[in-house]
Amino acid sequence: NLKLLKQSLFENSGNGFGIDLGLMLEPFRGLRIGAMLEDATGTQIRWNTPARPTFTRDPRFRFGASYHLSFPVIGHATVGADMETDGKNLEASDASGSNVLFRYGAEYWLFNVVALRVGAEGGELAAGAGLRLRLGEATLFADYAFNAHELGDSQRISVSGLF
Repeated sequence: NLKLLKQSLFENSGNGFGIDLGLMLEPFRGLRIGAMLEDATGTQIRWNTPARPTFTRDPRFRFGASYHLSFPVIGHATVGADMETDGKNLEASDASGSNVLFRYGAEYWLFNVVALRVGAEGGELAAGAGLRLRLGEATLFADYAFNAHELGDSQRISVSGLF
């Protein structure tokens, strides 16, 4: 994946170019395993301030797996987990100084209409729900998400459609 990044903070902005490398395998039906090296070349973002500083995003490695379960007639579920570490330290140190971030979660779709979601990132809770309404050839989606994190809890509501 080639990516162009644009970041802004107040009246300043920065641009950068990066590369992500990834691989996904499905060794058998329902099980997916993936790995990704994000910012593989060390993405540099150059800022337009008078001093023109350059910020470099170090490479990060992610590895994860998910499993899809089907329940005839009533719905389906997906469970997954992944870990992320910076490119400098591929081994976790002790609990207080670990460079490894773990994420895990599950999603359950009831009758392909209502979704329930729960998960965590680094021990912080995330939960949500979704609704899918089919209207002829169109589909309407509504989603709610709650995330707990150290800067304060956040909530997100989104509505989208497929035509």
